[in-house]
Amino acid sequence: MAAARLRTKFFFWLILGTLSVFFAEVAGGSAPFPFYDAWGLYAVLPLYSLHIVFLAFAVVRPVRRVPLTALFCAGAVFGLYEAYITKVIWDPTWGEKGLAVGGVYLAQTAMLVLYWHPFMAFVVPLLAGELLLTSSTETLDALPGFAARALRTRWMFPAAIFGAAFIGVSKAVNSPAPGHALASILSSAAVPGLLTLLWLRAPGSGRRAGLTLRELLPDGRQGLVAGLLLAAFYAVTGFSIRP
Repeated sequence: MAAARLRTKFFFWLILGTLSVFFAEVAGGSAPFPFYDAWGLYAVLPLYSLHIVFLAFAVVRPVRRVPLTALFCAGAVFGLYEAYITKVIWDPTWGEKGLAVGGVYLAQTAMLVLYWHPFMAFVVPLLAGELLLTSSTETLDALPGFAARALRTRWMFPAAIFGAAFIGVSKAVNSPAPGHALASILSSAAVPGLLTLLWLRAPGSGRRAGLTLRELLPDGRQGLVAGLLLAAFYAVTGFSIRP
């Protein structure tokens, strides 16, 4: 594989992190302005960036062709941060608590670990990042045949409209007022949007340089560092947040 510069990789990782934050936290209403407050910059953005970069490294680089099951399982592991850091599967802060088994609330766990984070925090931002920023389509190739074909043809535009409508409805349901929802979406989308524009205009970017997702993900040593940083993040926040 071609050797991407470390600074190019860092830029790519940052954009992936902002995409993950936008789709998972902004679209869901959990963090309406994560790029403009201290909590978002010091906790949310590092948390999501480390997760998507390390987990993509863990499931993409070791295999020749990544399966959707691997992406989904990595996203489920991603979602478990809600257990160890925020503790919400043991003490939910939203929705009806409902049925708990062994102290674990089933509805919240299913929503966060088996649905929202696998797709909105991992697969969707990884897919968007690869298609927008690189010359490869591995994440797209991992999707079911009908979905991959739709995103390669004229159905991509209707799919984008559907996705925007889904995010809009989800955001509206979890926002105190329509103006608040609109301000949150537009101001937050501006950050990954501007970074993507800068990436596409840079002479050494993934598309212009022909770099693929694999070439822009961490190598073995960089992946180890990302994993250690993520473990340290868990060690600190696991005991300091809602202990």
